[in-house]
Amino acid sequence: MSLVEFPGDCMSNERDESLVPVFMPKLGLLLADFERKKGEALREQEVIEATDNAVCIMLPKEVVDKSPQDFPDVNPKDPWVDWHRVRPQYMGTEVPAFVFSIPCKKPEVEKIKATLAEYKFEIEEAGRNSDFMRKYTNCISTFEPGATREEIDSIATHEVCISGFGPQFIADQALGYARDSLQLANSLFESGALAVYCDSDYQTHSRAVWKQLAERNQSDEKDKNVVALVEAFMQPRLKEDNDYLSCGLHLLGSPDLIIDATTLEQATGNSDNLEGQAQRLFRVLAHYLLTEGKARGFYNRNTFSASEDAPKFRLIWEACTYPHYSIVFNPFGRWRLHGSD
Repeated sequence: MSLVEFPGDCMSNERDESLVPVFMPKLGLLLADFERKKGEALREQEVIEATDNAVCIMLPKEVVDKSPQDFPDVNPKDPWVDWHRVRPQYMGTEVPAFVFSIPCKKPEVEKIKATLAEYKFEIEEAGRNSDFMRKYTNCISTFEPGATREEIDSIATHEVCISGFGPQFIADQALGYARDSLQLANSLFESGALAVYCDSDYQTHSRAVWKQLAERNQSDEKDKNVVALVEAFMQPRLKEDNDYLSCGLHLLGSPDLIIDATTLEQATGNSDNLEGQAQRLFRVLAHYLLTEGKARGFYNRNTFSASEDAPKFRLIWEACTYPHYSIVFNPFGRWRLHGSD
């Protein structure tokens, strides 16, 4: 990239560390214009070359922090991945939203609608959903306490199924919307919901688990908040061909995670319960990426290890393969875990 440093001499050996680069115009605008003229999605090398050729000025950090930012710019340290974080804003493409299915009895319909409306969810009402029990039993999480027999039997008696469609949001807004949506899920039970299924991540929980997660979501400790959100909205149990993958991290403003069974077995040297190994790895990694990794900066082709003694993986970004119109499509892509060698 071409640098114009202000104030001071850009060639000085005593460069002020408080200065930060500001692209003129924004790198996101340049990439968006490039993509529109090209007529198709940019390739990695094209994004890197555009970044290298862009012009920026160096300004004091406090000046930049105080400047209004309608659109976040692309991080030049990792432009390929970060372009996909902000691309929906610049290109007007798909962005995430929470979608819930709520079975209930007829007398509770209006209370549930009122609760959804408080959180600015759009509402559709339908009759009994004959497929709901299949979705619920196939997709309920393994967290304890699980659903009781009484709870499951009551869901089977539902008379109405309400769909709630939340507002769309961008990556930087995701954690705030996720916290609100977790509180909403718990409030829906208080309004008479028999269950709450999150269509946006193919997952549900027992009533008791939703309540526990909502309580942890209100903690003053950020790490506990993030753990609750990951457990609430990341489905870590999907398998496609030879790949284990997560779903739902788009709801937290992050790429999803994917690893093939061969890589996982070779890295751990353990072929037992690969699905369980992948789930545990995904939960630890997702928490790291949304806390320490976000604060320190985690970039394409960086490595990660769950602990000092655990195997090391190299993360390489790739696009999500779900259809763009799907509510589980992740516009922020996926981190594929490779062996570190």
